[in-house]
Amino acid sequence: MYAVAGAAPTLDNTLGAVQLGVFFSGIIFGSTTQHLYYYYNYYLFDSLLHKSAVAILWILDAFHLSLTIEAAYNYGVRGFGDVVGLQSIRWSVKLLIAINVVIILLVQGLYAYRVWKLSGIHNGVLGYLVAAVVLGGFAIGIVTAVEVYGLDVFADVTTISWAIEASLATSTTIDFLNAAAMCFYLAKSKGSGSALNSRISGLINYTLSCGVFTSACSISTLIAFILMPYNMIFLALTFILTRFYVNSFMSLMIARPRREATEHVITADYVPSGDDVERATMHLPYSFSGYGSVIQRYRSQDFESRQEHSRPSAGMPMAMSDDQRASGSDSDLKLDKWSATATVPLPARTSQHIYAREW
Repeated sequence: MYAVAGAAPTLDNTLGAVQLGVFFSGIIFGSTTQHLYYYYNYYLFDSLLHKSAVAILWILDAFHLSLTIEAAYNYGVRGFGDVVGLQSIRWSVKLLIAINVVIILLVQGLYAYRVWKLSGIHNGVLGYLVAAVVLGGFAIGIVTAVEVYGLDVFADVTTISWAIEASLATSTTIDFLNAAAMCFYLAKSKGSGSALNSRISGLINYTLSCGVFTSACSISTLIAFILMPYNMIFLALTFILTRFYVNSFMSLMIARPRREATEHVITADYVPSGDDVERATMHLPYSFSGYGSVIQRYRSQDFESRQEHSRPSAGMPMAMSDDQRASGSDSDLKLDKWSATATVPLPARTSQHIYAREW
């Protein structure tokens, strides 16, 4: 009955494998949650696409983990000793396979999007090639999920082995293409600045590491399914595989340089300068944080604006209260210390930093 000697289901390679899979996937989920906290606290100026993708992936990952716990509890506790029940495929297993497909394809699609953006900068075609392969993997993943929903017992898994093997092989191929393409375009983005090159090199290392982890886990799952299709070792590996995909994406997100605001709205104090009551100097406060050397040029510089009956100059927009406006005239403007709101533009990134906008 069994294709390989020693592949017969036992307590170790069924319930034991599932329990270990849930345990290790839970550890990885904890690391992913830590990355999530770090991301939302330190990458405040990321795009809405990035923020939404991170939130959706974490929610799907948490839902997938809850399904694995439900399956492990029902197989190992409620169904303990029930040989027939152990061979049946629960609804939670079918659903978690579908969620697995969605998570993997979403992560690969986000990677492909970055490759496509980078390829557009460098006038390359790799982005379109990767996008086409990801779309093919999406179709295969849907077919696999549909086929799994048609099964009732684990013994019938071999009847759809072609779909499972094709799905895992395609995922491995996509991971390799994504990692190779991103590393290629990131390497082309290097400029003359050592700081910039160091950041890009760090991203390349993270990309390679993420690609190696997910590809190795995909290959391990594929090998386990080919050699031992009648036990649950390959199923336990899919639990870990899903966690690796989300965790690798989160790790890459927090490995990027933080985006900086293009402008910053502040409220500063204006104090009349000497006897010239129509002129005031704005001293920027030293309470800025998170902008590094970009803000330093503003800290060491005083900005002057001429007041013409409360009308601000074009160089620095200001806001005055009605009482302040009524306190003087064009020829006799008597001002004590007052506050104004100003929008300070920050210098835009140069073309050498364009890779950061696409990440």
